[in-house]
Amino acid sequence: MTNADRRLRKIRRELISKKVHEKCRTLKDQLEEAISLDDIAQEYYEQGKYEEAESLLRQAIAIYEKYLGRNYLRVAYSLNSIAMLYQAQGRYEEAESLQRRVLSICKKQGEEGRSALTKGLNNLAITYQMQGRYKESEPLLRQVLSLCEEQGDRSGVARSLSNLALVYRKQEKYEEVEVLLQQALSMCEESSETQSREERILITSILSNQGLLYLELERYEEAEALLQRVLLLREAQMGSDHLSTASSFNDLAILYRLLGRYAEAELLLQRAFSIWERRLESKHPSIANGLHNEALLYQEQGKYEEAEPLFRQALAIYRERLGEKHSKTQGVRDNYRDLLHLMGRDQEAIKLEEALE
Repeated sequence: MTNADRRLRKIRRELISKKVHEKCRTLKDQLEEAISLDDIAQEYYEQGKYEEAESLLRQAIAIYEKYLGRNYLRVAYSLNSIAMLYQAQGRYEEAESLQRRVLSICKKQGEEGRSALTKGLNNLAITYQMQGRYKESEPLLRQVLSLCEEQGDRSGVARSLSNLALVYRKQEKYEEVEVLLQQALSMCEESSETQSREERILITSILSNQGLLYLELERYEEAEALLQRVLLLREAQMGSDHLSTASSFNDLAILYRLLGRYAEAELLLQRAFSIWERRLESKHPSIANGLHNEALLYQEQGKYEEAEPLFRQALAIYRERLGEKHSKTQGVRDNYRDLLHLMGRDQEAIKLEEALE
């Protein structure tokens, strides 16, 4: 039983032991219960227990809305948390819908809702980013950066710079990327003596972005050093079974595949899959990403028969979750088409292309 399970059980025991009718409970009791549910939901989210987390968050929202109204700021925080759950599961349309409601609530709160508005804009930008909608993501991130600077939020500024760097990297604006990441790291290092756990995790994320930049620029020695460091940091900060740790295994696997170190790449992908399969649903985009990388690994070794079903599975997931026009869908489709040509199945490769016309 996890700490979150124990805390939830304790809350329920306390409520039962009071044996007090709902109407007799004070507003303070109700709000304290809702806040506790929010906190436990966050723990479940970090453990990848998304259904349990959503259930608790919706219970909290019901309490807030009943006693304080639909536009209460706590409603926005809880809705934002559900949107993050959806984002983590690749349910981007649902996430975006909730994030737009969050922004609407925050704007009605004026100055009081400014911090929540900043967070909501950032999360909506990331939802766009995950769908390859970079032109929509960038102006939101610039707005977040401006708000963080106004609020004197150094961690927020660093996070915004790092997120902007990711958008630019996806658009191959590499010079701007390196400058932004260096600025983000400098912001974090200035407060190195008083760093919180969240700030340390942020630094790890920035280092990861830097490592992936070097990977794309084929600066492989620098990339390997950084990505190995990031893996060690994530295992220490979040545990060996965390989704971020799985991402690090996957990133290193890509590097080793490019270096021709196939056995190491395959072992790392297996470790990533062992986490994804326990923590994510079978049609999550991260699963598709891993399948695609594994397919490429087999293809480069001439194992075409093993690669083909992996390409098909990855393509099916991306089509369903991200759509036919998404860059990731197109990338898998193009690589699958190339494999079919290598296998001498030219007519199937042509049909794959014709299906889009």
